Amino acid sequence: MLETAHYKIRKLSLEDAFDYYAIISDDIVARSAGLKPTKSLDVCNYLVSGMIFQDNTYVIVHNEIVIGTIGLYQDFLHKAIPSIEIGFMLNRNFHRKKVMEEVLRTFIPYLFLEYDMICLLVFTDNIACIKLAQKLGFVKDGILYGFKKLDNGLIKDVYLYTLKKGI
Repeated sequence: MLETAHYKIRKLSLEDAFDYYAIISDDIVARSAGLKPTKSLDVCNYLVSGMIFQDNTYVIVHNEIVIGTIGLYQDFLHKAIPSIEIGFMLNRNFHRKKVMEEVLRTFIPYLFLEYDMICLLVFTDNIACIKLAQKLGFVKDGILYGFKKLDNGLIKDVYLYTLKKGI
């Protein structure tokens, strides 16, 4: 487990499903992450079970409540060096409070113990995430057009940001 001044970061567990439901059922939060909002606790339990099996999801805990997630994914773009793609979601009640900045300033050095580069894909209209990426030192490498088709049919472009170890 990792800790910041205000938050804990640990692996996702089955007991986190109810708190995760509060995040993933929020239309704005889910769609900002490119996901379909989940309106059923049973579906949420199924999703959490799958994420635990994949062993790629961390949770952000505040006062014993899960308020966000960080997912780790295979980086298909950078094959010559050890790299990882990250994605994150945060309960809307904690937006604009510098939570992700504090958490990622602790989590990024942890990732650099294993990887040489971190990749972040950000929807081009997600201004808060773009500002966060820049503040954390990520470099915008380009844009991927037509990257994701959402469940509502909207096609979204993403910016590709990378952060290299030692920079």
